[in-house]
Amino acid sequence: MDIQSQQVDIDEAVERVRQGDENAFSTIIQAYHVQVRALIGAQIADKHNADDIAQQTFVFAFQKLDDYQIGTNFLAWLRAIARNKVLTHIRKCSQSNKKLQSFRKQNIYTLSSELFDQGMVEQRLEALGDCIENLPHEKQDFLQKVNGRNSTLAELADHLGRSSTAVRKQASRVYNILRDCITKKLRMVNN
Repeated sequence: MDIQSQQVDIDEAVERVRQGDENAFSTIIQAYHVQVRALIGAQIADKHNADDIAQQTFVFAFQKLDDYQIGTNFLAWLRAIARNKVLTHIRKCSQSNKKLQSFRKQNIYTLSSELFDQGMVEQRLEALGDCIENLPHEKQDFLQKVNGRNSTLAELADHLGRSSTAVRKQASRVYNILRDCITKKLRMVNN
């Protein structure tokens, strides 16, 4: 079936729906569902959301069928509806994400203000100083090179004659030692 004869069939189906034969709309769905679903699927990764938007597109098209002008391109009209439905979905998701991010930021702020009041910060800094002093000298030297560097990690690794990965792993181990030490010291102080 060529495009012109398909358009005539679609226009006839539109007329039948307008005259009360709601079942004639199934002709339109069968003709364009794959194309509409593909258009939406290319923009919406989640299959279920894409299916929902495709369904919303056809429901909206059915409700607004009187707005369609017979003889024009029905598929183009349907695609415009689908694009608008996708944009609405993206806007809603974006607003939802903004609200979630705002909620997370507020929680982080609340937790950080509770956990790190000035007294707590001073206790942690004092514990950190004690823990660094208790490190073996080679770990203290290494920590000073990593934290006091004016170069990239790769340059420091070259200077030390090691790989960047090895330096990163060693730094991680030293930081973990310090974190554990600080936690133990704070427990002793607060008990």
